[in-house]
Amino acid sequence: MDSQSNSTLEQINDLLEHGTVNQVSALLNEYNPADIASLLESLPQNERKAIWELVSLEKTGEVLAHVNDTVRAALIKVMDADELIQAIEVMDIDDLADILPDIPDHNLKIILRSLDKQRRSRLERVLPYAEDTAGGLMNTDTI
Repeated sequence: MDSQSNSTLEQINDLLEHGTVNQVSALLNEYNPADIASLLESLPQNERKAIWELVSLEKTGEVLAHVNDTVRAALIKVMDADELIQAIEVMDIDDLADILPDIPDHNLKIILRSLDKQRRSRLERVLPYAEDTAGGLMNTDTI
C-alpha cells in the first residue's frame, strides 16, 4: 500500500473514531473509484463492509470493476438486487461481464431482466469469451 493510501486510511480511521458517518462518506467519495477499490482491498473484512456501505451508489459499479475478485465477491454478497442494478447501470459491458460470475443466482436473474434489450444483447456477445482472451478484453462500447 502506498503512502497516499496510508494517509487516506488514517484520515478515515480518525473520522470513524472521532467524526460522523457523513464526514467519512464525504471524504471517501472525494476519491476516484480505483483509489476506493485499493482502500477497500487493504481493509480487514469487517471494516471493509462498513466502509463499503458509505460508498455512493454512483461509484459502486466502477469500484466493483476495480477491486480484486475475492473482494468483489464479498462486496456483492452484501448488496441487494436494487443496489446491484444501480451499480451496473454505469458499468461498461465488459466490466459487467467480468462481475456476473460473482453475482448470486437469485440476484442475477433480477439484474438481467433489468437490462434494456440493447445492453442485454451486447452483454450476450461478450459472455462467451474468457476474461483473459482478446474477445474477453475487448470493449464492445468502442466498437
